Amino acid sequence: MKHFLPLVALLFCFQSFGQANGWEWQNPKPTGNNLMDLHVFDAQKVMGIGAFGTVILTDNGGNSWTKIGVGTKQLLRELHFSDNLNGWIVGDSGIILKTSNGGINWFHQTSNISLSLK
Repeated sequence: MKHFLPLVALLFCFQSFGQANGWEWQNPKPTGNNLMDLHVFDAQKVMGIGAFGTVILTDNGGNSWTKIGVGTKQLLRELHFSDNLNGWIVGDSGIILKTSNGGINWFHQTSNISLSLK
């Protein structure tokens, strides 16, 4: 009996590690990456940007978030929209991203700057 309890505990550990596909980030939600800027479109739609190319979007007041791929791992620092469709993101190494559909798709623009702010 003395060796039975550690064996059972070990089996539970292996079972837990074998189920890694079902893991989900819990805290802090919606991302563990630092966010640098937010744009609030209205009470339901908000976009955030930040470290490691993070772009996240909610259209239900923050109940769920969608990660938007933008093709970079650079630190994204500033986010600006001129209206509900047209927006820009700027970040380290001179990165500039532009959207014309409210942040669903982002396209790289050339800046010819490679300065990294600290």
